[in-house]
Amino acid sequence: MSFLQKCLAVLGVLIMTTGCGPNSESGPDPRWPQIRDVWDFNDPAASEIAFRDLAAEAGEAGDATFQAEALTQVARTFSLRRDFDQANQVLDEVEAGAGADNPRVRVRVLLERGRTLNSSGQAADALPMFADAFRLASRHNEHFLAGDAAHMAGIAEDLAGEEEWMRHMVNYLVDHPGTAAKYWLGPMHNNLGWTLFSDEQYDAAIRHFVVSGEAYETQPDKRMEVLIASYSVGRTQRAQGNCAEALPRQVATFNAIRSEFSMDDEYVAEEIALCRGALGDARGAREPAALALAKFMADQWVVDNEPERLDALRALAGE
Repeated sequence: MSFLQKCLAVLGVLIMTTGCGPNSESGPDPRWPQIRDVWDFNDPAASEIAFRDLAAEAGEAGDATFQAEALTQVARTFSLRRDFDQANQVLDEVEAGAGADNPRVRVRVLLERGRTLNSSGQAADALPMFADAFRLASRHNEHFLAGDAAHMAGIAEDLAGEEEWMRHMVNYLVDHPGTAAKYWLGPMHNNLGWTLFSDEQYDAAIRHFVVSGEAYETQPDKRMEVLIASYSVGRTQRAQGNCAEALPRQVATFNAIRSEFSMDDEYVAEEIALCRGALGDARGAREPAALALAKFMADQWVVDNEPERLDALRALAGE
C-alpha cells in the first residue's frame, strides 16, 4: 500500500485498511491480546477467523465481556467487506449476549453500528451513534474509544461539524491529558486538512497537516504518518501553485520513504514529476513520471477511473 493510500485510509476513503484501527489503553484481562494487535485490515476474512477464535476461547474461559468485544470486531470485518446485513446480525447477537451491559462493549457496539451505517452511505444516521459512543466512553474513562468516536463523527460530518468535533477532541485532551485519546490528534488533523483541501482552503489545510505531523512525531512507530503529513503539505503547496517550495519537500519525502522503508511511492513520485514539469524541468520530470506511471498502470482502479492522471504522467515521461 502506498503512502497516499494510507493517508486516504485515515480519511475513511479506504476505510480502516491501516493502523488507525480499534485499540484500547488497557485490556480487560491480561490473558487476551489488544484488539488492535489481532487485526489485519488488508485481510478482513482472516481477521474474522482470528476474532471468532478469540471469542470462542473467551467464552470457554467464562469471560463474556471479552467474548462480546471480539464479536464486535467480527461484525466490523463484515462491514469492511460491505456485508452490512451480516455485520448488523453479529451486533444483534452481541447485544443479546451476556456481555452486552459492559460499558466498553456498549461503546464498541455503537461504534460498529455507526461505522456500518457510515460505510453504507448513511452518515446522518451514523452520527448519533458516534456521539453516543463518545459520551459513553467519556463517562467511563475509555479514552481511546472516546477518541475513536470523535474521529468517526468528524468523518461523518460536513466541514463545520468536523471542525466542531476537532474542538471536542482538543478539549477532551485538556481534561484528560496524557491518555490514549491523544492517539487521535494525528488522524483527526489529517482528516480535517484534507476536507479543507477539498474546500480549497489551502492555508488552513496546511496548518492542520503540520499539526498532524507534529502529533505523530510524539508517538512511537509513526514515522510513516509523519511522512504522510509532509507529503500532504507539499501536495497542498502545489495546489496553491507553489511548486518551488513543494518540490524540495517531496524530494526529501520520497528519499526518506526509499531509505527508511525500502519502497518507492508512486504518489510522491507523481508530485515530484508534476512540480518539475511546472517549473520547466522536463528532463528531471521524466524519471519520477515513468516510475509513477508504471505503478499506477498496475492499479486497475486508477486505470479504470483516472485516465487524465495517466495521460499527464505519460506526457511528462515522454511516452
